[in-house]
Amino acid sequence: QPGDNGWMVPLAVVTALFEDPEAAETVYRTVKPLAEFAGELPAPINPLWVGAARRGLTDPELRSAAVSCFRLALEALPRIGASTAVCETVAAFNEHHVLRGRCPADDLLMETHRQEPTADGKEASP
Repeated sequence: QPGDNGWMVPLAVVTALFEDPEAAETVYRTVKPLAEFAGELPAPINPLWVGAARRGLTDPELRSAAVSCFRLALEALPRIGASTAVCETVAAFNEHHVLRGRCPADDLLMETHRQEPTADGKEASP
């Protein structure tokens, strides 16, 4: 993950969802339908993985699950003793990416397109 705290968010979310019993039970019920959609095929060839790779959070089911998982994680983080800095970092990621149906790669793509030269050789404006 890019950035100074790049791996903080995924580690904090996964830890919160596994360590907090309330979050773990609710997230299980939230993602179970997605796991059933994946079927018997392993990643990266099952339909869930392929759809996630192609559409990310623009897929309505994945976005709904991600929003729920981040909400649960944000509720659980204080219960498992996460610091204010961790909670604020996860909340900011949620606001900037998850709730908007975006991922960090979207930011990189926007930056790349902004820096591509136009037909006249000048850098494109934002």
